[in-house]
Amino acid sequence: MSPQSSGKTAKQGINVYTMMLMFSFLSLTIGAVLLYAELQRYGPWPQWKVPTGPAAAAPAEPAPEPTAYVAPELVPVGIQKFLA
Repeated sequence: MSPQSSGKTAKQGINVYTMMLMFSFLSLTIGAVLLYAELQRYGPWPQWKVPTGPAAAAPAEPAPEPTAYVAPELVPVGIQKFLA
């Protein structure tokens, strides 16, 4: 038997792929923590369920309708006869 076939192998060191795996795990963990902190700024979980309260009172008078004014010199000639 040769001395190299003793059955034991040397432990390999950390390679670049192991470092990339650790870096991606650390990045995902930090991202999850920051996302959790950001969501806590918007109130209790779940944010889409809002508490129901008494119905809001109707406004006293309706809002005025918006009016649009287009200067006559900006309207194309073919359209002016339909607007008149």
